[in-house]
Amino acid sequence: MRVIILNQGYELANHPSSVGEVFSLIDEKLKDTGYTLAALTVDGVQVYTDYALYLSQRIAEIQEIKVEVKSLRR
Repeated sequence: MRVIILNQGYELANHPSSVGEVFSLIDEKLKDTGYTLAALTVDGVQVYTDYALYLSQRIAEIQEIKVEVKSLRR
């Protein structure tokens, strides 16, 4: 599956262990950017809560996860 964070793409396996990898990657790429996770768009469906549960239930078929961010600055 492809994970898109701040207009950069990353490939991860469609495996249950990849759910944790998604969040590690998000944390790593957003660190010190002034942005935080706002939502995930998973194959066109916007997800605002229970990200890990949503991903876990669909991990085998997910094609693309787009990380939606919001600014920490006002």
